Amino acid sequence: MFRIQFSVCGQKKCRRKLTEYGSLKTEHVFLQDGRLWRRFLPLALLLALALRLPGLFANRFFADEALFATWARLIATWRDPLLLTQAVDKPPLAVYLQALAYPMQGPVEWAARLPNFAASLLLLPLTALLAWRLYRSPLAAAAAAGCVALSPYAIQFAPTAFLDPLLTTWLAAAAVAMTGRRPAAAGALLGLALLTKYQALLFVPLLFALACWQGWERRAWRRALAGTAVPLAALLAWSAARGGGFGLWTAQMRNYGGLRLAWSWELWPRAQAWLALWPPLLGHWLLALAFAAGLGWLLRRAWRRLDAEPAAGVDLLLILFLLGYQAAHWLL
Repeated sequence: MFRIQFSVCGQKKCRRKLTEYGSLKTEHVFLQDGRLWRRFLPLALLLALALRLPGLFANRFFADEALFATWARLIATWRDPLLLTQAVDKPPLAVYLQALAYPMQGPVEWAARLPNFAASLLLLPLTALLAWRLYRSPLAAAAAAGCVALSPYAIQFAPTAFLDPLLTTWLAAAAVAMTGRRPAAAGALLGLALLTKYQALLFVPLLFALACWQGWERRAWRRALAGTAVPLAALLAWSAARGGGFGLWTAQMRNYGGLRLAWSWELWPRAQAWLALWPPLLGHWLLALAFAAGLGWLLRRAWRRLDAEPAAGVDLLLILFLLGYQAAHWLL
């Protein structure tokens, strides 16, 4: 772990010193790097825009999209602003953001997709900044931004009215705030993610580990909890206004079918179903095997170099979270 010291010199300029490993790289170097921010990142954003824009107008609503858009129109037209007549089983933030788009664009399908579309573009610079803060490498930041711009799943889900693109952007913003030592903002952004979809809870272990890696003290933890409490209080107030309490969570668990460990005879069919989702992401099965082999090699390398390289700890953390996240969806 590294300690961060700040020294102020002339005209309130701060220089960040990474004392344990002797690195004198500063974050403003990355932010002012013309090659990355003036060339690559704008090009990556334009590429992401070009790949995502056609889908904004191309497809009709999926069933869940139509349901969310219906809720949004009820709010936008003020016919049912609290959705009292609807069996709501999702947190409402994404739906209210969709409702804001309808008065500007009218009753068109793509209006409900605008919040996700904007969030998907914002995800690209957030990912680049997060990669920089974790690895202190412009190349890693550029590679991360490029992967987001070209990701088939990111392209496919960006121009939709589903909840996942907005959830992903809130979580990425929370991680950026956390690595930037802004605990109150990180907590508030995590709260907004929870107001978008309860699955944000699955990412709490990763954010907790990042905070520990950053060396948070008690004051930082208190500020993060206070930041999270504000959106959650708003959610409870909204639910109470509907006469609900914990009705959202109960309804979602009922519709989901509850949580339990998979039976032994379910493991292989579940594994097959999950493996079927990988080809759109990785392409040919040989590429999937190469990815799995590379992941194993990176895990072994990170474990062996854990004491020598700070970035190895980041690799280990991200790989273990990825494996745990996949295992949780396979076994539950």
